[in-house]
Amino acid sequence: MLLWEDTDVVNGIVRNNIIYGRRPHDTAIEMVHATGWLVVHNTVLLLDPLPGLSWGMEARYADTTGTFANNLANMTIWENRDGAAAVAGSENIEAADPGWLVDLESYDFRLTSRAGPAIDRGSTGYLGQTPEDFYGELRDAAPDVGADEWQPGVSDVIETLGVLAGLAGASDLVDDINNDGVIGLAERKNGQIVLDQIRTVDKKRLVRRLGVISKHAQDKTLQVLQEMFAR
Repeated sequence: MLLWEDTDVVNGIVRNNIIYGRRPHDTAIEMVHATGWLVVHNTVLLLDPLPGLSWGMEARYADTTGTFANNLANMTIWENRDGAAAVAGSENIEAADPGWLVDLESYDFRLTSRAGPAIDRGSTGYLGQTPEDFYGELRDAAPDVGADEWQPGVSDVIETLGVLAGLAGASDLVDDINNDGVIGLAERKNGQIVLDQIRTVDKKRLVRRLGVISKHAQDKTLQVLQEMFAR
């Protein structure tokens, strides 16, 4: 994607694009002699760059002005190539892990809960220009970096509960039914998870221990636990 001098681009916006390259490629987004532009909430994953290429987006030449913001990329965003000094950057990620997305092979570029560094980490200053993500879903008050706004779901709760089970120590719960040395959600009796074992646990404290899980997943898990034990 190239915005070049002959197009006379002024105050343009490049938003909510997903660019995925697994064949030899050049840079994905190039801003050249364009002014006042905004490149915001794009996801760029480039897996086979040309020899010597280490950047995925760039701005070139001194008369180029604009902003890169809330972009998710696995390569550098070169903001000042060939003298493009009047270019700003805000809350971009330049070392994204392809494993943060659901499944590249099936072209499912939605974020998973593994994308903690991108979830809720975007600047809020661009919600007016990008209220919805690539999939037409509304961004919340703490937008995610990239083209997708992650939507917490049941799979994230299951993942968090699994980690929670491993982190729950003997001092938190009351009986190691399966004799594995850890008392947690994995405790079973007659094939059933014994939820009574964790009714008295400080659930907020346990959930906060899940640093490897995104805050969305933590909040959703806490909500599910509270609803379960309110019955």
